Amino acid sequence: MDRISLFIPTKNRPEFLLRLLEYYRDTGFQGPIIIGDSSDPEPLEQTKSDIEGLRRNLDLHHEQLPGLN
Repeated sequence: MDRISLFIPTKNRPEFLLRLLEYYRDTGFQGPIIIGDSSDPEPLEQTKSDIEGLRRNLDLHHEQLPGLN
């Protein structure tokens, strides 16, 4: 069985990332989703909170990459 992995770069856009992840949850996506996050502290905390709520339905890997563009 072939699997698709998604790589999502993000910075300071937790509301857009949440909407995207909810879409993949709603479609039943089964592959790993790797998030490269270079957000500032406040948006990073929001993203971490959102991800925790979605982990039971998605194979999420959140890589924190502060200071990268």
